[in-house]
Amino acid sequence: MLAMQIDTLLGLPLDATLTIRLTKFERELWDEEANVLGLSTSKYVRVTLADELTKRKLAVLIKRRNERKEYVRLLRGIGQSRIANNLNQLAYAANTGSLVFTPDVIAQINEAYDAIMYMRSLLIELSGVRV
Repeated sequence: MLAMQIDTLLGLPLDATLTIRLTKFERELWDEEANVLGLSTSKYVRVTLADELTKRKLAVLIKRRNERKEYVRLLRGIGQSRIANNLNQLAYAANTGSLVFTPDVIAQINEAYDAIMYMRSLLIELSGVRV
């Protein structure tokens, strides 16, 4: 079926030639495989190349799906975290003058900052944006 699609792709005639050099063994192997499938060697090579391109496209789609899963996992983690609430409480305490910067508070702020920067870098990586 793919061989038929290759020949009729966009209804365009096969009017270009590609010449490649092979070993005798490679040529015999391709001729034999084409013969077994009932195809000309030319059609066999075109189908094989098209199949390889399809596999590469499929690999890209799988990679994108996995990236989306990672993106969703990250967004769920953000939603389940209390970072926004904790930052709001810190901002409120700072604005009212009741925030005491103890080493523990500073460590927690730095930890939240590191987590936010990690999520930011991951989101940038997943989105493909170059900074």
